[in-house]
Amino acid sequence: PKTQERSASGDLTINKIVKDRISDPDAIKSIIEYYRKKALPDSKKAKIKMEIYSLESNILLSSELSSTVFDKGSKHHQPIEFCHVFPLRGCALGGRKVIMVAENPIPKDVVPKFFMYDYEGK
Repeated sequence: PKTQERSASGDLTINKIVKDRISDPDAIKSIIEYYRKKALPDSKKAKIKMEIYSLESNILLSSELSSTVFDKGSKHHQPIEFCHVFPLRGCALGGRKVIMVAENPIPKDVVPKFFMYDYEGK
């Protein structure tokens, strides 16, 4: 759903969804504020819950929750893609500066780790 500011008159918005499900005006206000500021990165993630019921008895037969599904169009959940890496080889003695240039902004909580392997992959 879109925010109120980005929507056209007939679009489904966060405000419409919240107002449809909650009657307390104070709760509506705090939930809408949460989705506008704090939860912006989280609003681009979802989990899908599947429940299977018996047609005869209406008893729950199975319930599963998917892993998190990300909106790759969001700047917070884009895969990290590097456009330049230099040098492509190194040695155990070190002494070379490694430069990696990313296509998109890298989140602040991402820390690169470099590993050394020999020809056998050890």
